[in-house]
Amino acid sequence: FFYSRMKVACILFCLVIVAPCVLGLTLQVEPKSKECFSELYPRHRNLNFNWQVIRGGLLDINVQIRYDGPEQRPFDQPEMLFEKLYFEKDHAPGSFDTILKKEGIYTICFDNTMSRFTAKVVRFDTIVQNKWGMNADDDDQDPSEVLEPMEKSAKRISEELETLSVHQQYMRNRGMRHAWTQQSTNSRIFWLSVLESIVLLSISFAQVYYIKRFFKSNNRLI
Repeated sequence: FFYSRMKVACILFCLVIVAPCVLGLTLQVEPKSKECFSELYPRHRNLNFNWQVIRGGLLDINVQIRYDGPEQRPFDQPEMLFEKLYFEKDHAPGSFDTILKKEGIYTICFDNTMSRFTAKVVRFDTIVQNKWGMNADDDDQDPSEVLEPMEKSAKRISEELETLSVHQQYMRNRGMRHAWTQQSTNSRIFWLSVLESIVLLSISFAQVYYIKRFFKSNNRLI
């Protein structure tokens, strides 16, 4: 029993140690514009970007992720790591996951220049997690080869929790978007019904007016 409690305590301690740094942000990308966010990251970190278009047009956005070079000597031509035109119809949040081999500035851009009139509301999360047991001078070393069994378990649990958190946020965003669509539809139906009632009343009054006028004209002729 004591051994089991110690094992659970050690796993919880490992989870705290490997807990990732998570940054979430929601922004609106105006039409014919591009929004970029840059951050300095050390090497040997597991970097994960997740994004989702919450509202706007066809729920599409062009996503670019690039490496701009070291902080002191940025590149004239950044190295493009990822570029994709994302559509919400894929029914999953966009994702980019990599282990950083180089220290420097990494940038994620949301490009809405292809849209002429529609702004896009984008939610994205940045998850940065340390990799245990890596030799700082060995860029080709696989961190999974040097982790102890307990560390591997803590890492696997932490990654599963990250994935669960991202999908929960995705489902919340979808629920919000569906609620907005329902409210918009109800509002349009209401005002369309009001307009229809006004038109019907106007036609009715016009018919009564012209019928009365017609009979008055006939009386004068008689």
